[in-house]
Order: sequence, then structure tokens, then C-alpha cells
Amino acid sequence: MPQSLLKYLALFLILFAGIASDQYSKQWAATNLKNRPVRVCIKNALELGYTENRGMVFGINNRGNNAFSRNALLLVRILLSIGLSIFLFFNRRKGLLFHLPFLLILAGAIGNVIDSLRFGHVVDFIHMHLGNILDWPFLYNLADAYVCIGMGILILQSLIGEKKKAPKPLPPPLPGSDS
Repeated sequence: MPQSLLKYLALFLILFAGIASDQYSKQWAATNLKNRPVRVCIKNALELGYTENRGMVFGINNRGNNAFSRNALLLVRILLSIGLSIFLFFNRRKGLLFHLPFLLILAGAIGNVIDSLRFGHVVDFIHMHLGNILDWPFLYNLADAYVCIGMGILILQSLIGEKKKAPKPLPPPLPGSDS
């Protein structure tokens, strides 16, 4: 099997696995967590609950319950997904590590678009915290996590890339030279 075909297969599998795991986990949450008490998985660290998010990532603008704001947000998600897909297409010759963060972001975006189209909201169910020290007040889902992980990888790649591209300092001038 040609190496380029293997790369495209790997890219497709990453994208598919991201979307499928997000959708499966949200279905599990709707079946097992909706209208039930919060489940404590790791005391003072991880809880699973259920909420319907009609806003953006991490519940931002969740109270925006009118049809215009929901449809505008859905349109933005769809346009961003299309734009990211076009970007990936034009950069298809680049390696897997280049594509990975963008595929995670795209999988998250598509997962939340699917929810918005099917239900008019996104299912959120994960709550992580560290006791009362770090308590993220919102619930989120795997799609949100994929977007954040993808963005984190992009930031790390840019920082590492900047270190690689940093010019080496010039050696000091030789004694007696006119420089």
C-alpha cells in the first residue's frame, strides 16, 4: 500500500474516531445521566452530569435561547468547519503531525454541529476540578476537549517552531578587526 494512501487513511481514521467517540459519549450521557444526580467518578476531581448547552464552548452564551442566536452560532460552526476542511485540503501534502491538531479541532466542531442540527443544543456532561482550588464552573464534552487539545498542540508546535527558527547569535568579533 502506498505511503500516501496510508497517511490519508490515518487522517480519515483520526477524524472519524474523534467524531464517533464524541457522538457515542453524548448518547451515553443522554441515556445514563439525564434527569439523574451527578456521578462522582474521582472525588474532588471528576464528575459526570448532564446539561443541554445552547451556547458555545464551556457554556458561553448558554442563555442565548432565541432562534436567531442559535442559528447564527450553527452557521458560524458550519462555516468554520468548511474553512478548516479547505485549509486541510490545500495542505494535504504535509505530514501527520501538521494535520493532527486541525483534525482534532475539526472533529470537535463537526461533533457539535451534529448535535446542534439534531437536537438544537449540544450535550455537555464532563466536570473536572481540583477540589475548591481549581473548579471549572462549566460542563463540557469530548468535542470541546478535542478543540482544546488541538489548540494546545498548535500552541506547542508554534513555540517549538519558534525555537527552531530562532537565529543563532553571531560570534564575537575577532580582536583587531574593524567590526
